[in-house]
Amino acid sequence: MRKIHLLTFSLLLIPALAHAQDYQGLYTSETGQSLQLSLSSTGPDSYDLDLSTTVAMVGNQPGCGGSISGPITITDNQALLQVANEGYDPASPISLSNAKLCEISLSFDGEYTVQLEELGGCGYYHGAACSFTGAVIHDAAGL
Repeated sequence: MRKIHLLTFSLLLIPALAHAQDYQGLYTSETGQSLQLSLSSTGPDSYDLDLSTTVAMVGNQPGCGGSISGPITITDNQALLQVANEGYDPASPISLSNAKLCEISLSFDGEYTVQLEELGGCGYYHGAACSFTGAVIHDAAGL
């Protein structure tokens, strides 16, 4: 009887272990502006995020670059980075560029792709010609 309970418990545990996804690692963009996302696990479904963007200078067109870091929690393949906007001016009206928070939505698409969408308030971190919007692919995707 004890063997049956152990087998039943093991069979129930296997799907739970198989469902756990480890998103840790380095992700980079393949087209458009250069985006680089690094995720380091800090606990179950919790990660430290480092995100950078770069647009190269072309001819007389200025380039730009910037980065942001913060903690995220991934739930149902979705996460939201919220970092205080250091460029926020409480004397000015709230707008996409003058928001209290820099917010970036992350959608984990399959095993290796993350869709990033800058929701607003992040210009302070990267300048006017850059953004944190785009798709990045895990460096292990081609292995």
